[in-house]
Amino acid sequence: MPLAFWRFPWFAISAALAASIAFCPAAGAQPGSSQAAGAAASYPALTSDVLFELIASEVAAQRNLPGSAYATLMKTARDTGNAGIARRAAEIASASRAWREADEALKLWEELSSNPSDKRLAHALEDVRAGRYESAEPALAEALKTSSTREQLLGQIVVFFSGADASRAFPVIERLASPSLKEDERPQLPLLLSQLAAQAGEPAKARKFAELAISRSGGNEEVIRQSLIPLAMTNSAEAIPALAAFLKAHPRAVWARLLYTRALVLNKEEKEEKEAGKQLQALSAEPLSPAQWFQLGTLSEALGKTDDAFGFYKRSLQTSGTGAGSHLDSARFRLGVVSEARKHPEEAIGWYYKVEKGPHYVPARLRLAELLAAAGKADRAAAVLAGTRSEKPEERAALVTAQAQLLDRAGQSQQAYELMKDSAGELAGKPDFLYDTAMMAEKVNNLEDAEFYLRKVLALRPNSASAYNALGYMLADRGLRLREALGYIEKADRLKPRDPYILDSLGWVHFKLGDLELAERYLKQSIGLRYDPETAAHLAQAYAKAGDLDEARKIVSAGLKRHPDSAPLKKLQESLPPP
Repeated sequence: MPLAFWRFPWFAISAALAASIAFCPAAGAQPGSSQAAGAAASYPALTSDVLFELIASEVAAQRNLPGSAYATLMKTARDTGNAGIARRAAEIASASRAWREADEALKLWEELSSNPSDKRLAHALEDVRAGRYESAEPALAEALKTSSTREQLLGQIVVFFSGADASRAFPVIERLASPSLKEDERPQLPLLLSQLAAQAGEPAKARKFAELAISRSGGNEEVIRQSLIPLAMTNSAEAIPALAAFLKAHPRAVWARLLYTRALVLNKEEKEEKEAGKQLQALSAEPLSPAQWFQLGTLSEALGKTDDAFGFYKRSLQTSGTGAGSHLDSARFRLGVVSEARKHPEEAIGWYYKVEKGPHYVPARLRLAELLAAAGKADRAAAVLAGTRSEKPEERAALVTAQAQLLDRAGQSQQAYELMKDSAGELAGKPDFLYDTAMMAEKVNNLEDAEFYLRKVLALRPNSASAYNALGYMLADRGLRLREALGYIEKADRLKPRDPYILDSLGWVHFKLGDLELAERYLKQSIGLRYDPETAAHLAQAYAKAGDLDEARKIVSAGLKRHPDSAPLKKLQESLPPP
């Protein structure tokens, strides 16, 4: 069960923090200054009739109507030829993550600007948006060096990096921020850099900047919280002592105890797991939110405490009230999963039935159908699958595959294949579904179609060891095009060495080619990695063909003790002459 309760997609939170740096007054600024006043510096000498439009655009921006503000600013910039107005349009568009509009405004700003440094800055921001960070850096550094509002400009620049490749963008931002970091004693900038470092996969730097933000926080718990989160996300081992120290001073900080528990669970040491159990008990005595109860459930699952997880998920539902919703359905789905783990299939069925929508709806219906079929209620399982709809191709593929499996188990393999074949055109871009379709075609002995779908898989996944192995084994098993089959299986072996299934195929194709020494070698290697009754039957046949019937009988007898229902071993036992 993944434990990513707090997700940090590149700039999802950091862009907002950067914007707060951009528009927060610099040290020494007079209190009460507004965003509009800061933006007014972008508007040199304007007539009164234009000024009204600009004020209206700023009011729209402050009222969370960026589209209206942007449209007004762009029209006014074109009408007046004022580069500062185009710049403000770019700032508003970027803060709203309207990147097409931001790019358009940047081009207009560069076009209208008569100031060479402004023109270079606009062009550099265009480079940032295009991913050309290295070429943009010198102009950005120069603009920051000469700016009278460096922190504001830095925040605006950072926002333009939103959506960037974190590992490439972070070093550039770090270098650009270095002068401000030394002069600005507020915690916002190191906090931002800590979050960006975490997203860029730089845990040591995330910790360094987090510690700096905390040292500048003045004890502000919200700053400390935002500093510790990226640290916990990147390096649970390093986060443990920092969170423990914070909890010692703030024992009622539930968010910190949740982070601490998560870090302990992820560290996977026995000592930490015991401590995590204690923390879960401590948290269970707190008045938690539904989402926090849900987090306790996922943490308990990760520790293998399924009974505790069941109780926590139920508390999540009980504190949420009634009705449907993504959170409620997530809890119901996990209750179904935990009920299965606790060996209560009927209870799991009840929970899966209650999942009504959201990302867990189709997975719940698939599990529901599987449990109903296992309980001998194939008709109900088929009705569940037939009544489930999804717009997502991967979910449609899973639903069709599940329906086909039900038919196959009922002895209707041909109908199962026809169902999958009918959907193969619609799902032609789904290699896993095409592979399953090929396997069903092979099962009904339609080798031409099976080969057709396997080749479609290879067109989508040229390095699919499974597809090469399946194609080679299918031919070898029927004694067809054996040299060609050997080539496919050898390709699979190069792509995925020491795979027991591929080694079994290598042994079987050499058996078919009459090279019993190689057949025995590969089949023994396969069984040494993973015992499989079919491989055992192949090895017994190799010994029998080489004339060692006693060894063949021993292998069959031992195999049937382990797998008494193995059809290949039973069939071989019947065909071997008695001793």
